[in-house]
Amino acid sequence: MASKADIFKSALEICTKYKASKELVSDLTELLEPRNGGAVVDWDEVLKKDGNGDVIEMLCSVSDVWLPATAEFFYTDTQGKGAPGTDKLKRLSKQGELIRRNFGKAINATEKAVMSDVLGGKMKPEAGKKIIDDARAGKPDYTKVSKVLPTKEDTKVQE
Repeated sequence: MASKADIFKSALEICTKYKASKELVSDLTELLEPRNGGAVVDWDEVLKKDGNGDVIEMLCSVSDVWLPATAEFFYTDTQGKGAPGTDKLKRLSKQGELIRRNFGKAINATEKAVMSDVLGGKMKPEAGKKIIDDARAGKPDYTKVSKVLPTKEDTKVQE
């Protein structure tokens, strides 16, 4: 299978071969040109600094909660691409990720339980589908993310 870069190059070669208009080449370039992945972050909007310019807080990317910009609250980016002015911290907070992971595990457990009940004849497929759809429609509750570090008991991932 051809890579995106190969497809883009081939498309431009075809445009040249058939003397395509500049507008067509421009539109195809906009559509097919490979781009760098990942979100572009405006660090000024997600970092709070003190009077000395030192980063004191960072906005968690999943919970939208301002937390102290420390390794106790945020993961460290091992590739060194983290937030500038920090110890290369990722924008994903540990609390937010735990809540997101637990939410995903709860949905998976619900799906397994419903599937078991449907296959076991304890529940009709329509009722099971409704329960699964309702579970998937929910969202993680990030209201528990706070500037107070959770205890070890709070940080356990649900089984």
